[in-house]
Amino acid sequence: MDNEQLFLNIAQQSGYPTAAALAALERVRAELRAAKLYRTRYYLYRTGGAGSDLAATSRTPASPMRPRTLLAFLSADAALAFAQHRNLGKSPQLITLSLGQILATLINRPTIGAALIAAEAEHNERPGSLPHGMPISREHVLDMLTDTIS
Repeated sequence: MDNEQLFLNIAQQSGYPTAAALAALERVRAELRAAKLYRTRYYLYRTGGAGSDLAATSRTPASPMRPRTLLAFLSADAALAFAQHRNLGKSPQLITLSLGQILATLINRPTIGAALIAAEAEHNERPGSLPHGMPISREHVLDMLTDTIS
C-alpha cells in the first residue's frame, strides 16, 4: 500500500469519502508547495526509551492534556541537528514519513494536535521554541475533510 493510499484508507475508516480525502491531500500539498516546503519524504526523530512515539514534543507534567506537535524536517541533517542541539535523547533515531503518513497520523492519533513542517533549522532559536515552518493542525485537516463533503 502506498503512503497516499494509507491516508485515503484512514480517512475512509474515519467516515470521510475518498474524494474528500483526495481533495484535502491535494490542498495541503499545494499549501506546502506555495511555502516551498513540499517533499516526498519528511524526516523525524525518535528519542527512544520506553513508550516513545513519533517525534512529537512531549507533554509536560503541568499540562498532561496538551496536544503534541509532530515535528517534520526537510532533511535528515536538519532533524538530527535539531534533536542534538536540544539534547532530545542520547541517540535520536531518524524515521521518514510521507505527507500521506503525516496526515494519516493526524487523523488517527487525537493526542497529536498538529504537525509542523519545519523550514531549514536555525540553531539560534530560543531554547524551548519550535523551529519556523508551516503548521498543519489536526483541526485544519478534519475541517478540510468536512468542507469538501458539504
